[in-house]
Amino acid sequence: MQNQPTRERMYAIDVLRAIATILIIVTHVFQYHLGGFLNTFIWNYVHFAVVLFVFCSVSVLLPSVQKMKLDATNLFIWCRKRFLRLIKPFYIYLCAHALLILALPSIFDGNGLKLTPQFLIDSLTLTGGINFNWLVLLFIEIALVFPFIYKISQRKAWSVGWVIVSFCFIIATLFLPDLNSLSRPIMIIGWSLIVLLSILIVQNKIRAFHVFLGAFIAFTLLLLTPASLLPGANLSIRLIDHKYPPDIYYLSYATMMSMAVYFLGKAKFWEQSWLKTGISFISKHSYEIFFIHYIVLDASLRLSLGVWSQLLFVLLVTMGVTYAISKMVRFFATLRMTQ
Repeated sequence: MQNQPTRERMYAIDVLRAIATILIIVTHVFQYHLGGFLNTFIWNYVHFAVVLFVFCSVSVLLPSVQKMKLDATNLFIWCRKRFLRLIKPFYIYLCAHALLILALPSIFDGNGLKLTPQFLIDSLTLTGGINFNWLVLLFIEIALVFPFIYKISQRKAWSVGWVIVSFCFIIATLFLPDLNSLSRPIMIIGWSLIVLLSILIVQNKIRAFHVFLGAFIAFTLLLLTPASLLPGANLSIRLIDHKYPPDIYYLSYATMMSMAVYFLGKAKFWEQSWLKTGISFISKHSYEIFFIHYIVLDASLRLSLGVWSQLLFVLLVTMGVTYAISKMVRFFATLRMTQ
């Protein structure tokens, strides 16, 4: 396999990242409309988007780590670069949202963001605070361990060993609900399994269909096994109850669905010109969209909209604001270059 991904492959990753981005927005909008069966069903079963994001991140990170000499200096540069790339947008979001709450309290309530010293410290340090910053921490953790997971992937025995270790951990997590309080520091153990499987898929060392089949079997067995045979296990059908840290129930379902979307993303349908521009834009700005949509969602909560109207509002305004900011950034970058 070539070290550098082809344009076709990168567009396939763009499709997956765009789908994952929209699914996260759907999740966050629908959480405010859980009164009916359909809304609750959609909200519950689109919680697999993070696995899609991890797969996309692996596809992007892998070529650079393949070319890198894994010594102390390069590893430090790698970790610092990716840490700053992930943390800076989050800090910009915190500042922007806090200023909007102070300046326009009749529009922005915070959507979970509180302007108390301890809450802000917890948010900044990723130890708590605003709920969604666990995702920022996760991708920082993935960036830090990625070179080591890559090295593991190069040896079959090491790969098998790590799959067994992490798989045992996510099974044990199903029976240990108290681990929820330790989710942030230990979640990387379960998520590293997804990172390793993604690396092996991208390198064509295992087939995506086999990963889908294994995840499907694991999830189906969990659904069909009587509770009496799993005493003490968390058998809630709400995926969010299995996500922090991820256990086998969540990861088997999320992996199964992510592989299904992976196959769907190869369809010729996505090659249509009217779709390509939008998909490429969403993929390129997915990280910014993630933060911007949270602010837009905050404002939308004051409008008393129905679920589909609110979803459309958040999507359109988020994309519009993201586009405007991207144009502004490009303008100032061009201006600075001409000076």
